[in-house]
Amino acid sequence: MSKSQPPPPRERPQRPMIREEVVGTGDRPPRPMIREEVVGTGERLGRPAVREEVISRRPAMREEVVARPAMREEVISRRPSMREEAGTPPAREEVISRRPAIREEVGTPSAREEVLARRPAMREETPARPSAREEIPAFAPTREEIPAFAPTREEIPTFAPTREEIPAFAPTREEIPTFAPTREEIPDFAPTRDEAPAQVTPQMLQSIVAQVEARVRAQVEAQIEAQVAARPHADAPPSAQVQHTIDALRAELEAVRAQLATTPAAVPSGVSTVEAAPGAKPALPTHAPGMPGKNRIDRFLKLMSDRGASDLHLSVGRPPIFRLGGRMEPIRYRTLDDVDYKALLEPITPMHIWADFVEHGDADFAYDLPGICRFRVNMFKQERGRGAVFRVIPTKLLTVQQLGLPEIIRKVVAMRSGLVLVTGPTGSGKSTTLSAIINEMNETRPMHFVTIEDPIEFVHPNKKSLMSQREIGPHSKSFATALRAAVREDPDAILVGEMRDLETIAMALNAAETGVLVFGTLHTNSAAKTIDRIINVFPAEKQSGVRGTLASVIKCVVAQQLLRKKGGGRVAAVEIMFSSNAMSSMIREGKTHQISGLIKLGKRDGMIAMDDALKRHVEDDKIEPLAGLEKAIDKDEFRKWLKDRGAEVPDDAGGH
Repeated sequence: MSKSQPPPPRERPQRPMIREEVVGTGDRPPRPMIREEVVGTGERLGRPAVREEVISRRPAMREEVVARPAMREEVISRRPSMREEAGTPPAREEVISRRPAIREEVGTPSAREEVLARRPAMREETPARPSAREEIPAFAPTREEIPAFAPTREEIPTFAPTREEIPAFAPTREEIPTFAPTREEIPDFAPTRDEAPAQVTPQMLQSIVAQVEARVRAQVEAQIEAQVAARPHADAPPSAQVQHTIDALRAELEAVRAQLATTPAAVPSGVSTVEAAPGAKPALPTHAPGMPGKNRIDRFLKLMSDRGASDLHLSVGRPPIFRLGGRMEPIRYRTLDDVDYKALLEPITPMHIWADFVEHGDADFAYDLPGICRFRVNMFKQERGRGAVFRVIPTKLLTVQQLGLPEIIRKVVAMRSGLVLVTGPTGSGKSTTLSAIINEMNETRPMHFVTIEDPIEFVHPNKKSLMSQREIGPHSKSFATALRAAVREDPDAILVGEMRDLETIAMALNAAETGVLVFGTLHTNSAAKTIDRIINVFPAEKQSGVRGTLASVIKCVVAQQLLRKKGGGRVAAVEIMFSSNAMSSMIREGKTHQISGLIKLGKRDGMIAMDDALKRHVEDDKIEPLAGLEKAIDKDEFRKWLKDRGAEVPDDAGGH
């Protein structure tokens, strides 16, 4: 589009002369027009006044502009038509649509394709730049570059030595043979039955035969009882199943007897120690029962006897522990585990008792070590594993004098009927005191003595008396059952090892009422508390009748406590109460709190109060004053007595 021609230059009107010119010429031209005049009369200049002309033209210009569309709208609306008239696409679309054709015409790849295609050549043209480590070797050095950095065991042998490098470090058993020796290294170290088999004797095989016979009898009786209970008629013959069982057991027994006759020094073959499953037929052991003096536990028991310990404690997870002078003292031995426990206890435990222990978790029996002493054994299960306690039972029966008991206690030996109670805490020597009394009766009186114990502790030989000693388990089911049977065995005296429950206590009172002399034990520390314990076992509605029975049958109460003796050992403090009319009246009327005072007043009858026995030991300098105060019944009175003697006793010592 061509540009318009510039307008022709405007002719300037002739400048009017200035005042001086006018003055100089003398002509007085007409006065020039002022602005208003010029604006108003612009005709003189050949054009209308600009402002008035523009102002006058504005309405028309507005109308003209409004009347036609805006230029942009007009252009926008005209674009499609302009493109259609021109017949050409927009420039961008045209370029985009033309790219493939252009590439094909030119025949060159795109820039990216060209660069990708050129990379191998560029790599070959440009030599590879060295890595950072090669450019700066000191940066991030390797072990080969700086050997002192992170040395290995081969570079510095003293670093983290192994057992081969320093033999003294963590030695093994092979390096130091004296460290934790094994059984193979020291053959005589606690040998097992398989490693050091004892010579099997005919007595051992006889024991096996006896066990087989007992099992035969037990199974036959059980089968017959079951058949009798199931038979509609009592006189019906046993079933074929029972007869088959009897025949099989008899054949087994005959086989063992035949082997005993042919090979007396050999253990019967085919015998097993594997515990049978519940309900399965029990199996015979593959080994002979443990022989006293040949078992692993015997070494501990001998040491126990040599050191004078009263108890041996075995517990899984701890070394063996002795009780010496009332104190627990571990011995130098390794910690026991389940294998040690079984190896120590199973060989000396009767088969039926071990089976009962495995099933129920506790068992009692007695173990006799010839030439040493006898032991009462209690096995039990607890939270940390199995445990056992061995209590010494002297094989030699001690006398009243040897035990240091008061001579007045011999008065019990002459008694013919009634109830005699020996009481005290656990481990206070009740069984030992009873054994001394029974032994003296056995030596001086012809009588039938029946003892019921769990287990049998002191074994009394038959001297002047006939001794029938029964054990709960092998010989009877319970104390009550054995006591009920003992009354029908023509006894002169009965010993009840423990009066544990109401039934046993009631039967003991009934036996004493029949004229039998009954001995019993309770865990109380004074005569008054013993009377209360027996009465309070019964229901309230029966206690009145029990008081009357007890008042008539009670003959003597011996309460004792063991105290640590100065210089070692222990000494017994004994309280003795004998029956009297006044004592019977107190028991019958329920005034048991007055029994202690009556015992103090009965010194002329041979009675001894517990506090008086303790005072005598303090005066004889056998025990410490505070030890006596701890065991005293009336602690306030005993404390006052000690202070009067000049002993320094704190007010809170011994409690109240």
